[in-house]
Amino acid sequence: MIRNSIATMSFLMVLSACGGEQGAAGSSSAATSSKPASSARSSATPATTSAAPAADAAKPAELEEVKNETLGYSLMLPKGTKSELPDDAAGGTYAAGKLAVMVTPLAKPAASPDDLFRGINVDGAKVEKNTEGDLFTARVEKEPNIVNFIATRKDAKFMVQCLGESAEKDFAKTVCSSIKVLKK
Repeated sequence: MIRNSIATMSFLMVLSACGGEQGAAGSSSAATSSKPASSARSSATPATTSAAPAADAAKPAELEEVKNETLGYSLMLPKGTKSELPDDAAGGTYAAGKLAVMVTPLAKPAASPDDLFRGINVDGAKVEKNTEGDLFTARVEKEPNIVNFIATRKDAKFMVQCLGESAEKDFAKTVCSSIKVLKK
């Protein structure tokens, strides 16, 4: 319970920090930690995606793979994004433009999309669950103008949560759906 509260507070701090300081979600830089990046956060495999709605003339974000070898995941994030957490074993908290991204450990490996909701209050929310191969996703709409997209992979011991403005829903889905389990 306390661990979830601390994680939630950290997540909200990152969200508020990235809220108005950056342009579109695809802006080229994000908040970074003052600690040097470890080799566990090395990057490769650049890609591009449209981070803003089609009506917006914002340039597509250049994404790169960010790895956390300790927890065993990789995720596609805007180039230069680093974790805000000092301990890789605790997961990762990232500011990706106007989107807050948090990867947290699960108590046991994920077996179904329902495992995404452990410790998350979805009472009164519109919940849309989906399974594509080994990818479990959910979009939770509880507050107006807020997108909360959650994803994990079958047998993964972590999940990723993307929280931001509803205009960022496509970008949130792209980022969260990119979660992968690293082979050990």
